[in-house]
Amino acid sequence: MVACAPRSQVEPGTKRMADAVGIANGGPASTGQHFTGRNHMVKAVWNGKVVAESEETVVVEGNHYFPRDAVNAGYLRDSELYSVCPWKGQASYHTLEVDGKLNVDAAWYYPQTTTQAKPIEGRIAFWRGVTIGGIASHKASRRRREAPASSASSEHPGAC
Repeated sequence: MVACAPRSQVEPGTKRMADAVGIANGGPASTGQHFTGRNHMVKAVWNGKVVAESEETVVVEGNHYFPRDAVNAGYLRDSELYSVCPWKGQASYHTLEVDGKLNVDAAWYYPQTTTQAKPIEGRIAFWRGVTIGGIASHKASRRRREAPASSASSEHPGAC
């Protein structure tokens, strides 16, 4: 497996979550992976509805991971899709259903992470046109460097 590409820098206006949660040697900070957190409200919007909203997101590789209880569970449908990231673990997916419209596999999460990725365990991130904090998340155009563990294309975000 090819490892995730290291993040080149922490986003402006964020703090290193690795420092906040005490991740040190052998964790994301030492491998070039960064956890960052924001102190303002972040929303995930799709099909005109807020599907998630929190001041407690964790940003990893440019993706906001929302606490599960900050996501409207009524919009989530289980998916059989999964993919694998060598430093985060196996990602599972949800399809969004909002007002009868589906956004297939638009949300992903890590039910159990590696030790290095504990700050995002159980948290949910979005892609495929879901707007995060005013910016549409079109991760489909970003190529992944690892083959998926299932029928997921190599462009799925959980595959890092």
